[in-house]
Amino acid sequence: MITAKGSSKNAEKGGSGIGCTTTINGGYVEATGGGKCGGGITVPYYLNIIINGGTVIATGGTGSAGIGGQYNSSGSTITINGGTVTASSTGDGAGIGSGNNINGAGNFTSESTITINGGTVTATSNGSGSGIGSGKGGCKGGRGCTIIITDGTVTATGGKDGAGIGGSGSKDNCARKRNQRHDRIIMQYHE
Repeated sequence: MITAKGSSKNAEKGGSGIGCTTTINGGYVEATGGGKCGGGITVPYYLNIIINGGTVIATGGTGSAGIGGQYNSSGSTITINGGTVTASSTGDGAGIGSGNNINGAGNFTSESTITINGGTVTATSNGSGSGIGSGKGGCKGGRGCTIIITDGTVTATGGKDGAGIGGSGSKDNCARKRNQRHDRIIMQYHE
């Protein structure tokens, strides 16, 4: 069993529960981010999160994803091949995907790729982010998410303005912005 909790000394900042290239093959992992910037399991956009099995519970801070990007950051390459995964944001980040980017700034230099090949996945945003996809205002940074689901049982619940799977809520209409990339969803489920 692994329990990791990020610092929440400063409500504006905070640390991630787990914040490096992560591969989980089994067991029980619980990761909780602290403050606004702490995601449950987050890595920079150029690193990977791979979950092959086990029970994973990840909770992001108020502006960060449960699994994926911190506040004002895109997620990384996230692959779930199996296990029981529960990911949530306590604020405007996605359950799985990018953090809140309501200011249109930050480290959205690369799009997130989220692939679910199996397992039981539950993803929830408790703010205005999507369950799986972008945090609130995610398209303002110019990058969306590519979401590929090939197998498994997936339950995704968006926040007050966010989609279950796909885009997020924002006070600006992202669909009207030029030169912005939006979330793409590819379902390849086979029985």
